[in-house]
Amino acid sequence: MSYIKLMIFLFILSFLMIGGELYRGDQELGIERDIYNHTSQISVPLSNISASHPIEQTRGLINEGRLYKIVESGINFLLISAEQVSKMGIEYGYQNPEINFKVIWKYLVYILIIIIGVLLLKPLGYLIVFLIMLGITIVEQIKKRKKIKWIKKIKKVMKEDYVFQDYIFVF
Repeated sequence: MSYIKLMIFLFILSFLMIGGELYRGDQELGIERDIYNHTSQISVPLSNISASHPIEQTRGLINEGRLYKIVESGINFLLISAEQVSKMGIEYGYQNPEINFKVIWKYLVYILIIIIGVLLLKPLGYLIVFLIMLGITIVEQIKKRKKIKWIKKIKKVMKEDYVFQDYIFVF
Protein backbone atom coordinates (compact mmCIF):
# COMPACT_ATOMS: atom_id res chain seq x y z
CA MET A 1 0.00 0.00 0.00
CA SER A 2 1.50 3.31 -1.00
CA TYR A 3 1.97 6.06 1.53
CA ILE A 4 -0.57 8.34 -0.15
CA LYS A 5 -3.29 5.67 0.03
CA LEU A 6 -2.39 4.99 3.65
CA MET A 7 -2.61 8.70 4.52
CA ILE A 8 -6.00 9.00 2.81
CA PHE A 9 -7.21 5.94 4.71
CA LEU A 10 -6.02 7.40 8.03
CA PHE A 11 -7.66 10.71 7.16
CA ILE A 12 -11.04 9.08 6.47
CA LEU A 13 -10.77 6.79 9.50
CA SER A 14 -10.03 9.70 11.81
CA PHE A 15 -13.14 11.56 10.65
CA LEU A 16 -15.21 8.41 11.07
CA MET A 17 -13.95 8.23 14.65
CA ILE A 18 -14.81 11.91 15.18
CA GLY A 19 -18.38 11.30 14.02
CA GLY A 20 -18.76 8.28 16.32
CA GLU A 21 -17.38 10.16 19.30
CA LEU A 22 -19.61 13.13 18.51
CA TYR A 23 -22.65 10.84 18.59
CA ARG A 24 -21.57 9.25 21.90
CA GLY A 25 -20.98 12.69 23.41
CA ASP A 26 -24.43 13.84 22.24
CA GLN A 27 -26.04 10.74 23.76
CA GLU A 28 -24.35 11.38 27.11
CA LEU A 29 -25.51 15.00 27.12
CA GLY A 30 -28.95 14.14 25.74
CA ILE A 31 -28.59 16.37 22.68
CA GLU A 32 -30.46 15.61 19.47
CA ARG A 33 -28.46 17.05 16.59
CA ASP A 34 -29.11 17.28 12.86
CA ILE A 35 -25.68 16.25 11.65
CA TYR A 36 -26.20 17.55 8.09
CA ASN A 37 -26.89 21.09 9.29
CA HIS A 38 -23.98 20.81 11.70
CA THR A 39 -21.48 19.72 9.01
CA SER A 40 -22.72 22.32 6.54
CA GLN A 41 -21.07 24.93 8.78
CA ILE A 42 -17.68 23.40 7.97
CA SER A 43 -16.08 25.31 5.11
CA VAL A 44 -12.56 25.78 3.88
CA PRO A 45 -11.47 29.10 2.36
CA LEU A 46 -10.39 28.61 -1.23
CA SER A 47 -7.08 29.78 -2.62
CA ASN A 48 -6.98 32.97 -4.69
CA ILE A 49 -3.35 33.28 -5.75
CA SER A 50 -4.03 33.96 -9.43
CA ALA A 51 -5.76 37.28 -8.69
CA SER A 52 -2.41 38.96 -8.06
CA HIS A 53 -0.95 37.49 -11.28
CA PRO A 54 -3.17 38.41 -14.25
CA ILE A 55 -2.77 36.70 -17.61
CA GLU A 56 -1.24 39.12 -20.08
CA GLN A 57 0.87 38.85 -23.19
CA THR A 58 4.14 40.75 -23.28
CA ARG A 59 6.51 40.57 -26.26
CA GLY A 60 4.95 37.37 -27.57
CA LEU A 61 5.36 35.46 -24.30
CA ILE A 62 2.56 34.50 -21.93
CA ASN A 63 3.52 35.30 -18.36
CA GLU A 64 3.20 32.98 -15.38
CA GLY A 65 -0.46 33.93 -14.79
CA ARG A 66 -1.64 30.70 -16.48
CA LEU A 67 0.69 28.65 -14.30
CA TYR A 68 -0.76 30.30 -11.20
CA LYS A 69 -4.28 29.44 -12.43
CA ILE A 70 -3.30 25.77 -12.78
CA VAL A 71 -1.69 25.69 -9.34
CA GLU A 72 -4.70 27.47 -7.82
CA SER A 73 -7.09 24.94 -9.41
CA GLY A 74 -5.06 22.05 -7.97
CA ILE A 75 -4.98 23.58 -4.49
CA ASN A 76 -8.72 24.30 -4.58
CA PHE A 77 -9.39 20.72 -5.71
CA LEU A 78 -7.44 19.34 -2.74
CA LEU A 79 -9.14 21.72 -0.30
CA ILE A 80 -12.65 20.92 -1.53
CA SER A 81 -11.88 17.18 -1.54
CA ALA A 82 -10.59 17.32 2.04
CA GLU A 83 -13.64 19.31 3.15
CA GLN A 84 -16.14 16.92 1.56
CA VAL A 85 -14.34 13.80 2.80
CA SER A 86 -14.29 15.18 6.33
CA LYS A 87 -18.01 15.98 6.17
CA MET A 88 -18.76 12.51 4.77
CA GLY A 89 -16.69 10.84 7.49
CA ILE A 90 -18.29 12.77 10.33
CA GLU A 91 -21.80 12.16 8.99
CA TYR A 92 -21.18 8.43 8.47
CA GLY A 93 -19.59 8.04 11.90
CA TYR A 94 -22.49 9.91 13.49
CA GLN A 95 -25.13 7.78 11.72
CA ASN A 96 -23.35 4.47 12.48
CA PRO A 97 -22.15 4.75 16.07
CA GLU A 98 -22.36 0.98 16.57
CA ILE A 99 -19.18 0.53 14.52
CA ASN A 100 -16.24 0.76 16.85
CA PHE A 101 -13.60 2.55 14.81
CA LYS A 102 -11.16 2.50 17.74
CA VAL A 103 -10.63 -1.22 17.21
CA ILE A 104 -9.75 -0.57 13.57
CA TRP A 105 -7.47 2.24 14.70
CA LYS A 106 -5.74 -0.04 17.22
CA TYR A 107 -5.03 -2.70 14.61
CA LEU A 108 -3.94 -0.04 12.16
CA VAL A 109 -1.42 1.26 14.68
CA TYR A 110 -0.01 -2.28 15.01
CA ILE A 111 0.21 -2.56 11.24
CA LEU A 112 1.98 0.82 11.04
CA ILE A 113 4.48 -0.26 13.71
CA ILE A 114 5.20 -3.44 11.73
CA ILE A 115 5.61 -1.43 8.51
CA ILE A 116 8.00 1.01 10.20
CA GLY A 117 9.93 -1.90 11.70
CA VAL A 118 10.27 -3.58 8.31
CA LEU A 119 11.41 -0.30 6.75
CA LEU A 120 14.05 0.08 9.47
CA LEU A 121 15.55 -3.37 8.86
CA LYS A 122 17.78 -2.25 5.99
CA PRO A 123 19.29 0.77 7.81
CA LEU A 124 19.67 -1.42 10.90
CA GLY A 125 21.66 -3.88 8.79
CA TYR A 126 23.91 -1.06 7.63
CA LEU A 127 24.38 0.03 11.23
CA ILE A 128 25.34 -3.49 12.29
CA VAL A 129 27.86 -3.76 9.43
CA PHE A 130 29.28 -0.34 10.39
CA LEU A 131 29.65 -1.41 14.03
CA ILE A 132 31.37 -4.67 13.00
CA MET A 133 33.79 -2.76 10.78
CA LEU A 134 34.43 -0.26 13.58
CA GLY A 135 35.11 -3.14 15.99
CA ILE A 136 37.53 -4.77 13.54
CA THR A 137 39.35 -1.45 13.12
CA ILE A 138 39.64 -0.96 16.89
CA VAL A 139 40.95 -4.51 17.38
CA GLU A 140 43.51 -3.99 14.61
CA GLN A 141 44.67 -0.72 16.20
CA ILE A 142 45.03 -2.43 19.59
CA LYS A 143 47.07 -5.25 18.01
CA LYS A 144 49.23 -2.72 16.19
CA ARG A 145 49.94 -0.80 19.40
CA LYS A 146 50.78 -4.00 21.28
CA LYS A 147 53.12 -5.02 18.46
CA ILE A 148 54.84 -1.62 18.53
CA LYS A 149 55.23 -1.82 22.33
CA TRP A 150 56.59 -5.36 22.02
CA ILE A 151 59.10 -4.29 19.34
CA LYS A 152 60.22 -1.34 21.49
CA LYS A 153 60.64 -3.68 24.45
CA ILE A 154 62.72 -6.09 22.37
CA LYS A 155 64.87 -3.24 21.07
CA LYS A 156 65.42 -2.04 24.61
CA VAL A 157 66.40 -5.51 25.74
CA MET A 158 68.66 -5.93 22.71
CA LYS A 159 70.27 -2.56 23.47
CA GLU A 160 70.91 -3.62 27.06
CA ASP A 161 72.39 -6.88 25.78
CA TYR A 162 74.78 -4.95 23.51
CA VAL A 163 75.82 -2.79 26.45
CA PHE A 164 76.29 -5.90 28.57
CA GLN A 165 78.33 -7.56 25.85
CA ASP A 166 80.58 -4.48 25.63
CA TYR A 167 81.25 -4.74 29.33
CA ILE A 168 82.10 -8.37 28.98
CA PHE A 169 84.72 -7.60 26.36
CA VAL A 170 86.14 -4.82 28.48
CA PHE A 171 86.83 -7.11 31.42
